[in-house]
Amino acid sequence: MLGVDEFAVRRGRTCATILIDMSTHRPVDVLADRAANTFASWLRNYPDVRIICRDRAGSFRDGAQAGAPQARQAADAWHLLHNLTEAVERVVG
Repeated sequence: MLGVDEFAVRRGRTCATILIDMSTHRPVDVLADRAANTFASWLRNYPDVRIICRDRAGSFRDGAQAGAPQARQAADAWHLLHNLTEAVERVVG
């Protein structure tokens, strides 16, 4: 199970991608950017990845589909709760 998310190396200027082993909650690797082809290339070297836990970023979706078509994609818990909160705020507001 692999978690994937972007982070700012330099706020507003440079973003990278962190890959997390969701079983141990430890970093596996850091990719230099958040491009789909970079993520797909990394995944091709790890055909045993079966689940990818990610946010809704299109580049992660596309990279996962291209690099690990065998893997199931799932939304991570933080993003699910965040999206639910926004929807409730819109309805109640």
